[in-house]
Amino acid sequence: MKKILLLIIFFAGIEVSAQVIADPALSQVKLTSLSDTVIDALRVPLNGTVKLKIPTYNFDLFNALPNGTCKIKIGLGSKLIPQAGFNLNNILPGSYFLWSSVFFNGQYQITGDLIAQLPPNYSDTVVINVEGNILGNSTITVNFLVSNHNSSVILSDENPTNNTSFIGYTVVESGGVTPVNFRDFAAVKIGCNINVAFKAENEINVKKYEIETSKDGIRFIKVGEIIAANLLRYSAGFALTTGISGSTIFVRARSVDWDGRYMFSEIRAVSGTCTQTLQLSAYPSLLHNTDKITVIANNGLLNGNYRYTVLDATGKLINQQSVILNNVSQFNITMPGISSGAYFIHMQDTDGSRMFVVKFQKL
Repeated sequence: MKKILLLIIFFAGIEVSAQVIADPALSQVKLTSLSDTVIDALRVPLNGTVKLKIPTYNFDLFNALPNGTCKIKIGLGSKLIPQAGFNLNNILPGSYFLWSSVFFNGQYQITGDLIAQLPPNYSDTVVINVEGNILGNSTITVNFLVSNHNSSVILSDENPTNNTSFIGYTVVESGGVTPVNFRDFAAVKIGCNINVAFKAENEINVKKYEIETSKDGIRFIKVGEIIAANLLRYSAGFALTTGISGSTIFVRARSVDWDGRYMFSEIRAVSGTCTQTLQLSAYPSLLHNTDKITVIANNGLLNGNYRYTVLDATGKLINQQSVILNNVSQFNITMPGISSGAYFIHMQDTDGSRMFVVKFQKL
């Protein structure tokens, strides 16, 4: 009897940990206005208050999440802070989690410790009021972690792939997105090419920059682009590696926003950009069993609006077309049913600045 009593006392002193399998989970976090209207995360107003909403779940249909087994950890990123005066005790749903915050590694981190069993098949939304305090871009990250930090029950996560959510955001001026400001836009001739350089401020919500050129300062065509970095201050350079011929070339940049809005830089004029004469040839020079001929630029690229005319040796018009060519080294002309003999392709810029003549023969 004495031995049995000692064994009972011994085993009573051993803490036996039970194991539970359940599924803490998150879905896509979002930002809304105080009236619960979803807002564009790329337009969070500076010094304005918005709601951070975090859909939170226990997807298991039978097992609760025991208290002390989980934490929700929220990183607000470097541009958001909790709303001034916001009481963490007011975070919804407040009956299951104990909330605290700390500023660490350049951002506010908010932690919710599970202090009551989260029921099976649970679904609710954690709501926190936050405000933008620095212009620029950052990311909110949320993790629903199995921590087993203060419990005699050990929780195992049946699906650890659904515990994370995040959203990228941009804090902008309270009145909306401030248009990008171009500064020090320059276009300089380097040999037969043009080097473009510029600085931009308030580069927020900008998708890309397009570089455009014109021979008359009115009709511009795109000759290149640069992907935006979305910085408050940004410098960029771009080499127009295509030899652009003309007595004067006009150059400008166009910023294109993600929402389709755009803004132009100042226009710069570059004189005498390239005196190199473009030479064209035809391939094949002798046509046989084909009605397609390829016009090839031998020492440059074709870029702009052109009109070509195909004549036979008597001057009879065979074909005539207008084409728009964007930095290409060749293009095709098809002339079905032409008879044997010599032919000439007359090709000219639509502004009349250049004329080319190419000869070929049909066998």
